[in-house]
Amino acid sequence: MTNRRLSESTGVTGGTLTWASSIQIGEALWRARLRMDLTLEDIACRTGIEVQTISAIENSNFDQMRSHDAIVAAARAYARTVGVSEWWVAQTLARILKEISLMGVDEVPV
Repeated sequence: MTNRRLSESTGVTGGTLTWASSIQIGEALWRARLRMDLTLEDIACRTGIEVQTISAIENSNFDQMRSHDAIVAAARAYARTVGVSEWWVAQTLARILKEISLMGVDEVPV
């Protein structure tokens, strides 16, 4: 079920939809990393991104990162490393971060 359908069927909108999309990105990257039998440290070494940043992406803790550009760049590098579509990650994150900015929220709700 897509996020839109989830939203329509449950009546959940706005920040919760954004949160659901961000969880999908983090979970997709996490699952791909596990399928490749890689640790957070392996991803950090291969991408040059700090372990804390990799963990923040997996857990949708975007408030821990410097800027929206930094979040998208790090997530794209992570996606490239584990074989997840960079385009999907970048497009979805751009939408999520725009929604978060419009809501005036500095982090994704948990």
